[in-house]
Amino acid sequence: MNPLYRFIFWLGYFALLIQACIPIGGNLNRHEVGHVIRLDYFLHFMVYFAVCLYFALGRRFGWHLFKTRPVLKFFCAKIFLAVITEVIQLFIPSRAFNVWDIAANAGGIAVGMGLIFLMKRNLFVTFCRHRKILNRTFSKAGFT
Repeated sequence: MNPLYRFIFWLGYFALLIQACIPIGGNLNRHEVGHVIRLDYFLHFMVYFAVCLYFALGRRFGWHLFKTRPVLKFFCAKIFLAVITEVIQLFIPSRAFNVWDIAANAGGIAVGMGLIFLMKRNLFVTFCRHRKILNRTFSKAGFT
């Protein structure tokens, strides 16, 4: 296990919890991405997707956050975080609970976990090579 990898993960995990407790004003929910989705939903999706990518990268290098059943425990930790960060906002002035935020969080987790599953099964690399999306640089980096 890489202690720095674990430290960064847990630091980010608790930073998301703390961020949920801070009253933040802003107009994120008034802007749209591509006139289809609100910017705050897109950011929720991307944060949880990025955390899954971080986990997948660590797995690629042989680093684990948990000794046993790391994928299942990671999934449970992310679902817990996604729900608790929204529930906490019920008790914070100027913050609001929003089911769509949880849905955006869950969407980021679902897409990220799908990528983790594909990488675990090596299907992602096989698909990309078949489609000629990736080049030799990918294999030189150790993603075989």
